[in-house]
Amino acid sequence: MDGWDSAATNFMCSRCRRMDALLVGAVGAMAFLSPERETYRRWAKIIAVVAGATAIVLLAIYGPRPERQFPIYTFGLSAIDLAMGAIVYLAATAKSASVLSARGLRFLGTYAYGLYVFHVVIRAVVMQFLPRPELVFGTQLPWQLMITAICMTLSLAIAITSYRFFEQPILSLKRYFRL
Repeated sequence: MDGWDSAATNFMCSRCRRMDALLVGAVGAMAFLSPERETYRRWAKIIAVVAGATAIVLLAIYGPRPERQFPIYTFGLSAIDLAMGAIVYLAATAKSASVLSARGLRFLGTYAYGLYVFHVVIRAVVMQFLPRPELVFGTQLPWQLMITAICMTLSLAIAITSYRFFEQPILSLKRYFRL
């Protein structure tokens, strides 16, 4: 990648540009504290469906290399932010908030920091070793699902290992720093 495409990708995918995710979280927190929760829940359902469908369609059309596709790193990433924010809001405001204490979510929550830190590197390495995307019935969606499964599995394995041998020993030192 070179020229405008590279500069645009660096700008659009940088932490500064990803402030839309922070904004979605802030709006979700304000809505959570609002007495109008049910109104916001109705909107959150619509946003989750529309934004989620938008993200899926864009990924199906443009495939697993968002750094090369302007619609993905502009609209696609923001659609994912909106969809995920709406889903988290719906789970947090559900009649039975036990959804958030589900065993699978607690498991992922334990390793969330490692997943956050390592997933970008793992994806970059995986994309270097795999061949170009294949079209199946005119779409890259099966290819994207395969890439996602591989990256998620590797990311989780490395995050678990990191937690066990790096984070847990450091966290055990907390007992020496009580206020």
